[in-house]
Amino acid sequence: MARLADLKKGQWDQFDRLLNSTDLTAEEVLMLIEHPKLLKNMLIDMRTHPRFVNPATLVHGLFIRPQLQIERVHQWNRELSWGIPEDEFSEITHSIPNWPEEKSVAVVLVPYLEAKEGMSGIKRTFAQLWSKLQTEFKDKTTSSSIYENVGPDVLRLRKGLEHPATSKGHSTLRWEVIDFTGVFGVKDPEVMPHAGVLACAMLNPQWIYSLFGKKRGGKAASYALPGYEVDFCEWSSSPLLVFRIEDDGEEVIWRTYDPAIHEYSPTFYGK
Repeated sequence: MARLADLKKGQWDQFDRLLNSTDLTAEEVLMLIEHPKLLKNMLIDMRTHPRFVNPATLVHGLFIRPQLQIERVHQWNRELSWGIPEDEFSEITHSIPNWPEEKSVAVVLVPYLEAKEGMSGIKRTFAQLWSKLQTEFKDKTTSSSIYENVGPDVLRLRKGLEHPATSKGHSTLRWEVIDFTGVFGVKDPEVMPHAGVLACAMLNPQWIYSLFGKKRGGKAASYALPGYEVDFCEWSSSPLLVFRIEDDGEEVIWRTYDPAIHEYSPTFYGK
């Protein structure tokens, strides 16, 4: 990979003009010099943006590598006060799973958050990851949350599943290997991923954008979160995460899907 020093003079001149065309101030430049970690965080955001990601650096051309996932989640942990202990970010590097050869399978670093301010760890994890997705896809058509629409007790894990932060007593990390083939992105319902699906989309927006092709009509892509249950009409339905591109912008919406009857609910989010 070429270094900054390899840029030609004309390219440096273009970059200089680009910087001067922004509202970046001298005081902000001095702050970056004083706090170089800020620049590192900016670079992480830039390098994981779909427009900047080099497909050659991705696993299967779709997913960012585990080390970059660790850096991103570490950054969000600091910025959003998730409470994941610092030593976990060092320890997690020693337990990275082998990445399967199947192109539809992803290795995902999933944050699981502890309860805080009256919100359970399960709901807080969902809310935080959902918020990051809303930011990434710049949803222009919705503003309220599922909790405001249908109540704070709408979401829970399916029977037999455990929220890792509950058993550990603090926010924590876990590697998950998720296969995104099959109906609505779930090949094996027994595995029942939940927050891992949200985390994968949050970490890999370029993967979501890659789904908007001719095979999906160029408009929408859906993935179920079978590890969750939603009290829509009764405790049975699974959330269905729908990514959609409209002419006036991008959005990510939330529906529920009942795999037993192959039907899904009206939209909670969206137009």
